[in-house]
Amino acid sequence: MKKRNKLLMGISVFIILFVSFFTINRHKMPQLVFSVMVGTKTWGLVERANIQLDSNVKWLDDYYTIRYIDEKTIAIGEPRYYQENVNYLILGDKQALLLDTGPGLRNIKPVVENLTSLPITLINTHFHFDHLGNTEKFNDIKLTENQVENQTIKNQTLIPSKDSFIGHLEGFSPPEIRFNEILNEGAIIDLGNRKLEVIFAPGHSSDSIMLYDKESNQLFTGDFIYKGLLMMAFIPGTSMKEYLASTKKIIDKTNSDTTLIGSHTRDPNDSTLSRKNLIDLKTFLENKKSGILPKKEKINTDMEIIY
Repeated sequence: MKKRNKLLMGISVFIILFVSFFTINRHKMPQLVFSVMVGTKTWGLVERANIQLDSNVKWLDDYYTIRYIDEKTIAIGEPRYYQENVNYLILGDKQALLLDTGPGLRNIKPVVENLTSLPITLINTHFHFDHLGNTEKFNDIKLTENQVENQTIKNQTLIPSKDSFIGHLEGFSPPEIRFNEILNEGAIIDLGNRKLEVIFAPGHSSDSIMLYDKESNQLFTGDFIYKGLLMMAFIPGTSMKEYLASTKKIIDKTNSDTTLIGSHTRDPNDSTLSRKNLIDLKTFLENKKSGILPKKEKINTDMEIIY
């Protein structure tokens, strides 16, 4: 009886310690799961010394990197963050556009203000938390029609729903996005001698968009396609059917020389892909269907997918 009581007491203590540990560290669980799937750091930020940069990529401070894709397109990387986000400052002659703001571990606003003196418009590729950090610090914000669907708007302010933001998993609260314009699909954003077309691209999320610079032949793809592990599982709003339909639409819209520029990258020196990756993604999706349990598979040497 005494041995049984000791065993029960030991089990109880273990359960209490486990629950306490999980409660304290629950917001770190997504990174732990992601690290198992991808092989990234389990906790916290990656050490800067462990990130090898080419000569064309520079540390802006102890967190952000910058890379000039061309003289009017600047990639602002966050390689120390486990999801390896990349935000883009797209320059015209009269206006600058910031595409995404990262998870908000650092404030990106002074970074972009240091890179350009042009007035800055902010657009987010979708409402997941790792793209909306410090959004409320910007004054000129444009949303799109597919981003405001099924959202509550009051006084030109939108607070993303729990399922579209998913930041509660890591302890983030959704921002209050005070916007000044809602764009439809096909809308042209004129930055001054540089035009960007808005393309709706549901699949990864229902509110995903891309921006297409036809003249420069650059397609900013958000989380739809990028160099690394594409996420089509564990996330509300993903749809393999819409993913395939959007992939076909984007293929028809682009050409063999189009450069794809993604919002994440496993290579801190290069976040671009060729259009061939879209073809490979289409081929993969045409032969796959979502099952009950998530699967992780290789698409090609640049991309894997979990679905």
